[in-house]
Amino acid sequence: MTPPPDDDRELLPEGLEAASVEGADNPFGTVDLASLLDQAQRLQEQLISAQAAAADTVVEGRAGGGQVVITMSGEGEPLSVHIDPAVVDPAEPDVLEDLVLAAMRDAVEQARELSQEALGGLGGLLGGGSPE
Repeated sequence: MTPPPDDDRELLPEGLEAASVEGADNPFGTVDLASLLDQAQRLQEQLISAQAAAADTVVEGRAGGGQVVITMSGEGEPLSVHIDPAVVDPAEPDVLEDLVLAAMRDAVEQARELSQEALGGLGGLLGGGSPE
């Protein structure tokens, strides 16, 4: 039996059954939209939960063997800075600047890793993967 001229079933890839596209109630054929929406809802709930857990976690970036410590939330918000007075040398401010920068980078990297761990496999799906 040949399909009528206005029937585009002939354009379907080989092996795709006509029954999967004929459902009048579901234009997506055999795809269970209710199940798909349930999965999307669960995914969204997991994402929100993971983000909240990461936000509630505190990380510490350290430099100079702990002489400079920057504390930040899992969301990357700086909370505090501690500088050991022994590293404060007015004659060499660049040393202190380097230590603060290194501690900040360490804290930011820890927060980023925490976020990726909290998201698990979801990070790559949502564009949260590493740019490397």
